[in-house]
Amino acid sequence: PGDFEVKTCLHSVSYAGFWRGQAFLTVDEFLIKAKELVKGEDKQELNKWLSETEFDKTEKVEAVKKIYQNLNIKELSEAKMDEYFQKGLENLTSIKGNEKQKQLLSEFFQYLIKREH
Repeated sequence: PGDFEVKTCLHSVSYAGFWRGQAFLTVDEFLIKAKELVKGEDKQELNKWLSETEFDKTEKVEAVKKIYQNLNIKELSEAKMDEYFQKGLENLTSIKGNEKQKQLLSEFFQYLIKREH
């Protein structure tokens, strides 16, 4: 609409948070996806840990994290984040508003996407 205006604001969502329309995986869905990707020795190791009823929690977490590392879960997640980030930047450039404000938002978003924590 003609009266649409871009206003600067700060919004943060933790990795555990989500908002309407956002793609997300529950812990169970995440595990199902990992089980789809895993093969060979990692598959046997994952199945072993999933079937264990008595275990050391720290040992299990470290073992499953290693399997996720072998599956390149971090890289796959970062690629998906970048895909959505690029779509967001495209949407930002397509809206009407003060170009300087939009540029500041774009720079801020780029800072956020590159941060580690």
